[in-house]
Amino acid sequence: MNRKKRKQVATENAAYSPFQRAEYPTPSEEQMEQFIQIEMENEKVNREQAIEIIEKWLSNEVFKNELYTVTKIPIEIGGDKGFWLSIKRNNKETIHDWRHLQFIKNQIVGEENEGFELYPSEKRVVDEANQYHLFVYADPKIRIPVGFEIGRMVADDSQTGSKNRKLRES
Repeated sequence: MNRKKRKQVATENAAYSPFQRAEYPTPSEEQMEQFIQIEMENEKVNREQAIEIIEKWLSNEVFKNELYTVTKIPIEIGGDKGFWLSIKRNNKETIHDWRHLQFIKNQIVGEENEGFELYPSEKRVVDEANQYHLFVYADPKIRIPVGFEIGRMVADDSQTGSKNRKLRES
């Protein structure tokens, strides 16, 4: 097996490793001061409000496996309870493997919960890090009114001749 292939296999195995609860490292005084200044500037709040925002963020649930760190933030999605999953690779590299994101959603929220990734208008874009975001409904009965309705269909190769990589063996 060549070096590139070994790296791909190692990444695949790491992506599907079990998630464990984790915690944010306690920020140093210098880091905390930087965070406060950033929040005050970005959110247009005073120092005390900035500290509250940071403390609330640091209290969110965090999960980590060999490849990813995920912060699970309770939110509302159109009046329904949900979660914002803020996802980053531990090595800070880019992600965009749909199967990895599906695995993360299943492990952190649930296999029957639906979620989405948002591609916002250019005025709302925030792109400052290799960090990715899924928004997932807390109620597994809620269905997003778009997408396929044909039921589960997963294959190594498409019936139409499209290419797909081999499925991971469970």
